Amino acid sequence: MSAIPSVQPREIIVDKEKFERDGFLVVPNAFTRDEMETIRKRMREMLHDFDAEKTRSTFDTEGQKQKDDDHFLHSGENVRFFFETDVFDEQGKLKVEKEMAVNKAGHAMHDVDDEFRKFSYHPVIMKVLQTLGYKDPSVVQSMYIFKQPFVGGKVTPHQDSTFIHTTPLSVVGTWMGLEDATLENGCLWAVPGSHKKGMKRRFKLNDQRKAFFDQDHEYDLEGAVPVEVKAGSLVLIHGEVVHFSHHNASAQSRHAYALHIVETDNTEYSKDNWLQRPNLPFRKLYEESKKIYGDNPPALLETH
Repeated sequence: MSAIPSVQPREIIVDKEKFERDGFLVVPNAFTRDEMETIRKRMREMLHDFDAEKTRSTFDTEGQKQKDDDHFLHSGENVRFFFETDVFDEQGKLKVEKEMAVNKAGHAMHDVDDEFRKFSYHPVIMKVLQTLGYKDPSVVQSMYIFKQPFVGGKVTPHQDSTFIHTTPLSVVGTWMGLEDATLENGCLWAVPGSHKKGMKRRFKLNDQRKAFFDQDHEYDLEGAVPVEVKAGSLVLIHGEVVHFSHHNASAQSRHAYALHIVETDNTEYSKDNWLQRPNLPFRKLYEESKKIYGDNPPALLETH
């Protein structure tokens, strides 16, 4: 049996009422510098070992590149890298080093890599989900987002339930800032209260394993606010809240790590979601956290 990782006690404040009102919530000081540096270091190692010549898969949030891209559609059970859309020249060669060209990595770091597993099932995340009232949640997706200097692409307005659908709707995002997120380097934006207007469209997988949006939709962005946060913050994102980010035109990267978590208690994960894991079943958040950190997480870790 491996040793239980030590966790520095901390106080985290989860204002459930504010989250339910706005559809998003910043939880400051959720993670320590050492915890963040551990997964940043691990990602540098993974990126170093990545053979950039084997894929030219890019990522855009409108899904146009992903609809029939096997590199994307089969990424739910492993770790794959995706490039920004404008980092290749006319001959298909990278215009910058691969370390500065990747958009993100996904989508199963939380279950296939030891360091990411420890971070993804951290007691902080367990406590936050318990505070929100989740009875038996599972982590279904992980993403390491680079938001590179100058080339970090925009993320168009969307709702997470479009891509991770359950009946009833249950997905929640935990977006962890590994660096400060500012207006200059492309912080998140969200539309307060937009989650109360319902889910607008689905991104589905058909029998031919082609993904598609079931309808077009223009999101109302009136009242959108920037979500600037310090490194170490956790941003909770309701599955139906409209959120997005702008292009990073600055010289500062904006690394973040995000999880999508769903309820499993009396809840069905949709069989036509693009993300399916036939060979790697989703793991239960509370069970996995206790396996890693023991039955009694740090006594001084509190939620309010």
